[in-house]
Amino acid sequence: MTLLIGRSKNNGLTPHIKLCEAFTLLEVLLSAVILAVCIVAIFGAFISCFEARLRAENYAKALLISLDKLEPIISSETFTPSSDSEEIIEDIRRFKCQFSQSFEISEDYPELKAISLQTTWEQGRREGRLSFSTYYWETPK
Repeated sequence: MTLLIGRSKNNGLTPHIKLCEAFTLLEVLLSAVILAVCIVAIFGAFISCFEARLRAENYAKALLISLDKLEPIISSETFTPSSDSEEIIEDIRRFKCQFSQSFEISEDYPELKAISLQTTWEQGRREGRLSFSTYYWETPK
């Protein structure tokens, strides 16, 4: 029930009750609950977008690190990685790169070799992983 103070016919000294011109307490509480549910949904979407942006940023950094590690190997005559596994710290993230090579892909082309590089990183409770493979032609010695 809502009470509004207004003028009455006898010189405006007594309160006048109008029931149909204002909101009830139930309506106000219901609108507050609806507003709270909408705010929670908006914050959930915001957090989800932030995590997706962070995941995309980590993926892009891992790709750049992988390409940076593969470039000197491909440009050289032989496959000589600095080590089998290497750890790179970028900002606050820790990326781990691991090289592998398949020695013979095809019997028809014994000089054709494959290089694989797997880059992993931690993202919260999950582990992100990017695998990158390329082929190169090994020149006979």
